[in-house]
Amino acid sequence: WRLNFFVFFVCLVMRNSYVMYYICPMHTLFTLFVYFTLYIGKKHNTNTTAVLTKIVVCTFVAWFLWEVPGVFHAVFLPFQGLLGYVDPRKQLVDPMHEWFFRSGLDRYVWIYGMTCAFFHPRYEAAIKKIDELDAKSRTVTQVVICAVTLSAMYWWYQVVYLLPMSDFNRLHPYTSWIPITGFIVLRNLTKTLRSWHLSLFCWCGKITLEMYISQFHIWLSTSNIPNAQPAKLLSLVPGYPILNFALCTALFVGVARRVFAISDELKTACLPDNARLMVLNAVFAGGWGLCAWSAGA
Repeated sequence: WRLNFFVFFVCLVMRNSYVMYYICPMHTLFTLFVYFTLYIGKKHNTNTTAVLTKIVVCTFVAWFLWEVPGVFHAVFLPFQGLLGYVDPRKQLVDPMHEWFFRSGLDRYVWIYGMTCAFFHPRYEAAIKKIDELDAKSRTVTQVVICAVTLSAMYWWYQVVYLLPMSDFNRLHPYTSWIPITGFIVLRNLTKTLRSWHLSLFCWCGKITLEMYISQFHIWLSTSNIPNAQPAKLLSLVPGYPILNFALCTALFVGVARRVFAISDELKTACLPDNARLMVLNAVFAGGWGLCAWSAGA
């Protein structure tokens, strides 16, 4: 609901393409991939061999879809009206290029997410075993794990992260799991680390979707040109950059928080537990949309 409700109306009002806010279609696609992967043969989802087989199959499907020339465009061409995007400054670009590029950057990360979810109980058990070791053994084990993890992250930083943008993008789909894994391991390495968290990140994490969509129109500026990529900070107080930044940021976060609350309330109103009411709401929304379209036409 949240993933596409707000962006649907933003696209209508701002006359922007869906892929302008590529996080929404990309997450929708990967959510569907995960759902159907786990739905097929769901009675075997507790079997390690079966789940690993699913992961291997998913990896092959992702490789085939994004890396075999022509396959991606053939599969998504029927959806070009929804997933096509053309930057007004680059009119000659293939309309499906942006969708191919954006979704391709993270084409394997949804599989890695499933893998992490499946092995989470085992990882948690391993952490508990380390915590139960005597002080000396525990310290040595944690130091070794920390050293190996930091070494891997340093290698990634030097070999991948510092590359020019085009080279980094080329390697990102295959290496993005390294810093993610490094953070997970280091963040949960000791009881002390696991007992602390930053409340600001928790608070912001609840509204990241709304912040992502709102940034294009409240924090940044697209000069009211449909499908234009934002290039500059919105100017509300010209000549006072610090004051302008503070004001734009406060408005940006405030609007994102408000949109999150409204979306949550509308979900309860539009998608009640009663199936009959849900159908009536859908009919009303369809009729309202038809009337609005007729008036606009």
